[in-house]
Amino acid sequence: QLLVNAGWQLDDVITQEHIIKLVSKQKTLNFNPGEEHMYCNTGYTLMAEIVKKVSGLTLRQYAEKNIFQPLDMKDTHFHDNYTEIVPGRAYSYNPLPNNKYQHSVLSYSNVGATSLFTTVLDELKWLNNYETGTVGGKDLVQKMYQVGVLNDGRKLTYAFALNMGKYKGWQQIGHGGGDAGFRTYACRFPEKGLGVVVFSNYGAVNPTGLANQVADVFLQGAKEEPRPEEVYFTDSTFLKKIPGRYYTERGDQVQLVWQNGKLARRNQNVGSTAEIKLVAEGNDRYRTSIGGVVLFDKKSISSDSVMEFKVEHPHIIQAFKRLPPVEQKVTSEFAGKYFDASTETFYH
Repeated sequence: QLLVNAGWQLDDVITQEHIIKLVSKQKTLNFNPGEEHMYCNTGYTLMAEIVKKVSGLTLRQYAEKNIFQPLDMKDTHFHDNYTEIVPGRAYSYNPLPNNKYQHSVLSYSNVGATSLFTTVLDELKWLNNYETGTVGGKDLVQKMYQVGVLNDGRKLTYAFALNMGKYKGWQQIGHGGGDAGFRTYACRFPEKGLGVVVFSNYGAVNPTGLANQVADVFLQGAKEEPRPEEVYFTDSTFLKKIPGRYYTERGDQVQLVWQNGKLARRNQNVGSTAEIKLVAEGNDRYRTSIGGVVLFDKKSISSDSVMEFKVEHPHIIQAFKRLPPVEQKVTSEFAGKYFDASTETFYH
């Protein structure tokens, strides 16, 4: 995102040096450590630099010696030179109208968060290492399963580069990825000794959904107990106070509407809506049908509208405020030339 702010495009040549220079100019964090969690490519790029400082080897060299060779992953490397020719590599594509396609270009020469070239079969060898501990040992594998804990005690579902979750009651441990038109997902169901890997070079594919369809063939039914029927909150007098457009200080926006007697969230990209059902949990807390818990403050509720609310997710608490009914007009006083030192970029 910082590169985008600086005027870069995804298909520009982006090197490790470019990123380190950019990161070194940042003056503040997104939030105080431990208050929230956000997946961040920058952290993994810096980890690659740490490997280089400590071992004296690039991440490509270190991983080849200590991970890929011991696991017989012969078709895997960190691609740290975008001009290098790789026999048999797949290029990525995105859809165009009328069933046409376009090449989605990547010119990365940076590693850590990206640029791992591998195959489905080699990735399965890596998944199997979680069972054998051939690389790192089983004690280290167990440490990789430890989820993060925020300052207020909330447990994340994110461990050390692993999402810890469930699918139909079965434990599911995995991670997805995407760059340009590449879409990937690799996961394990340790209770069943099952691993599933889906790679695609088409940007419109949902690899997680496809992996779960594969898992359905082998899992043979759900493990989870049937849940009791939810009792939804139906006070329309209160629900009708919620619709409106809201924003957070970080720039998140959401539009809530009252449609056909139901509260819904409008998808701003395609105009469709998703119904929101609330389950009262007491103390002005409501669990939503689309994920998260909504907290209302009685002080922010007037006779006809809700002015503020918070949405609590496992990794973040978002504070939403209602947008003014009339947006501020952009006039000539805003015109000018601005400089952002953190990206060395002029804005006009």
